[in-house]
Amino acid sequence: MRVAVIELRDDHGRKRPRADVLAEKPVFGYLILSSRGAYVQGREDSPPSVGASLPCLIGPRITRISRGSMVIVGGYSDPSTRHVDAPLIPQAWWVRPVGHGGISAS
Repeated sequence: MRVAVIELRDDHGRKRPRADVLAEKPVFGYLILSSRGAYVQGREDSPPSVGASLPCLIGPRITRISRGSMVIVGGYSDPSTRHVDAPLIPQAWWVRPVGHGGISAS
């Protein structure tokens, strides 16, 4: 599914202010969701930057579904550590479908 994603938490796992979230430009791409991880990635018909700025969301859970959007929570691994047991940095994505009745792709 083609989506627009905005991160709801900062790099330290803290909730971002609502004004910042609403002003943020979304990352567009295709949502791939499994029990192991959630990804937003581009396809052959997408510009190279689509989906490139979001790391994998580990242990994703859909916590809210509303008309026109959903929230997926999970965590990012800390890129400064390479330990398997390192704690995850909490993250949440606000996900909205693009096209076919969703938001405009522009």
